Amino acid sequence: MNNSNQTTLWGLIVKTSVVHTLTYFLMGILAYTFLNYSQSFAEGALACFMRPTDSPWVAAGPMLQPIRGLIFALAFYPLREIFFSRKNGWLIYGGLWLLWESSPRLGRPLAPLKA
Repeated sequence: MNNSNQTTLWGLIVKTSVVHTLTYFLMGILAYTFLNYSQSFAEGALACFMRPTDSPWVAAGPMLQPIRGLIFALAFYPLREIFFSRKNGWLIYGGLWLLWESSPRLGRPLAPLKA
């Protein structure tokens, strides 16, 4: 029996890719504008591993995000019953996302870098 409310893989890929790409683009513009990325990426410790903001690869970043959305969707799909079928499943997703984003990992400083 096919339930019309059930999340399909293709639907999840499209939704995740669109939401991720738009969020990446909008937050990138805000961060670039208000956090002075051009100067921050050109000097100090960030200059060693971040591309300059006028690099073609930086400009291509938003166009490559649907690939990342695809990867996220493939990770979410096995967990779709937990995240999308329960009344507050999105809270579980949000909590996991918060834990992931606030945890230190390779290449990410434990504290903000001081200028």
